Amino acid sequence: MYEYVMSGLDHLLAKSLNEIIEKNLGAKTVKKIDDRLFEKFGLSITQAIEEFDKLDLVLREFFGKGA
Repeated sequence: MYEYVMSGLDHLLAKSLNEIIEKNLGAKTVKKIDDRLFEKFGLSITQAIEEFDKLDLVLREFFGKGA
């Protein structure tokens, strides 16, 4: 049961972070990031937030090492 609760909490946090990212970067940039994540890993941005290493790789493609 503990794993299920954490999974639900992780998903809720990922959705919230997705909204914050979109607010700060804009919908067009988030769409490009989302498209690249799907192309490279078959993940949405919300799923990639839960697997942060994959999101980090794509953000580095867009913004360089300082991302």
